[in-house]
Amino acid sequence: MKYLAKGSLIVTTMVAALAFPPITLAGNHDDVSESQKPPPPKIQTLNLNQDELLSPTQPNSSDDEYLAVYENIRSEVDKTVSDKDKARKDAVRSIIVDLKQRAFREAAEKVNQEVAQPMDLTQFNQVVNRASNNYLRFIKEWKITKQLVETQTVSSSTPEVVQVSAFFKIDKVALRKILISEGGITAVAKYRTYVELFWNVQDKDIHPEVIATIIGNVEDQFRQAGYEVVEFEQIKGDLVALLKKQGKNDADVYANDELKRFKANLELRNIDKSFVNGKRILADYADLLVGVTVNIIEVQNNELTVRMTSNATLFEQGQWLKLASSDYGKTVPHVRGSTANLIAVAKQVTLAISKDLEPKVRKQLGQRKSVTKIQKSQERDFSLIFKGIDKGTFNEIKTRLSKGSKWQFNGADFKTRGIHLAYEGSIDALSDLIQIYLEGAGITPGIGEYSGSRNRIIFSND
Repeated sequence: MKYLAKGSLIVTTMVAALAFPPITLAGNHDDVSESQKPPPPKIQTLNLNQDELLSPTQPNSSDDEYLAVYENIRSEVDKTVSDKDKARKDAVRSIIVDLKQRAFREAAEKVNQEVAQPMDLTQFNQVVNRASNNYLRFIKEWKITKQLVETQTVSSSTPEVVQVSAFFKIDKVALRKILISEGGITAVAKYRTYVELFWNVQDKDIHPEVIATIIGNVEDQFRQAGYEVVEFEQIKGDLVALLKKQGKNDADVYANDELKRFKANLELRNIDKSFVNGKRILADYADLLVGVTVNIIEVQNNELTVRMTSNATLFEQGQWLKLASSDYGKTVPHVRGSTANLIAVAKQVTLAISKDLEPKVRKQLGQRKSVTKIQKSQERDFSLIFKGIDKGTFNEIKTRLSKGSKWQFNGADFKTRGIHLAYEGSIDALSDLIQIYLEGAGITPGIGEYSGSRNRIIFSND
């Protein structure tokens, strides 16, 4: 790798004289006297060290970079500063710092556009600002291509103006990583999303067209937001096989009667309702479950009302965790016998709950990443339970763990065979660490068993 050339920049400076505008009389403008014409520009040279304005980083050769070019950016020189060179340097530096921020912002927005992932605007701005402050990590190359200073020679009250042109090359790969890792961009594309629909309208039979409209629009909303949508048809064969394995009849799934077939497929589609271990089965196909329930379709006082609720659940570390929910209803004039009117209202309600639900889901996904990072970097209290050991062995374990340097010993409970520790890190790391530590002392605690949602580890030789 080669460093950018360092040293002073030779800067051409133009000083333009200011004259009172000539009085124009009728006739040829060539009659203006020579004394009324502005004097020719005066050329002056500046010597500003580039490193003093913004230290360059090492240039890298890569195709994955964003090039920001800025031409003729102007800023006034502070005329109250007695040191003219310093005032000019400060004005140029101010332009460069501003352009640096602009370059980072443009590069970050380009990255977000390319990965097509939703962003939390506040968090996005914070991450971009932090990245721009640590610019040596992201700016692969930058250069001032022109510096001019315009000085007015007639009127001393008019401030000088500096004019700068420059370019910045931003490392998009590094910027993309930091935007995703710090939550500026929530990488929703990694979440495989499945949509279930429940018909909870007690006095009305299932309406296939309404259901198809709802499912299609919910899937499309999440797909457009960047999620990978798992469609029912992709996994229908596997679900039918599971149905048969449980000894259930799958004849209606392929029935000639269209309505009967539709109802059977809708029932099969709702995996967590159709199977005893539905949520666990669903986890093999998707990470994110979006459930939509049609609660009300009714006509009163010649008005049609449609109301739905929706919720999103995330499968993480072997568990389904609720993320967000939404509820929306709409009432419009009823058009007797019009299926199109019903479908139109159902679509409007579907779009409303989807547009309300998806940002909530995205925010929760981003926050879960932050929470996980905090949990791993902050000290937490853990309970270690040693099952099936006698009092003497437990006392030896207590003594050993009280001397450990990787955690803080907070006490023991002989009745429950429990040890209380404070530890900075994940429960996985602590479990492995305790097992290795005790085995090294000649004690076999067994393999630790734990749940990611709790702070308790159970050691047993059974």
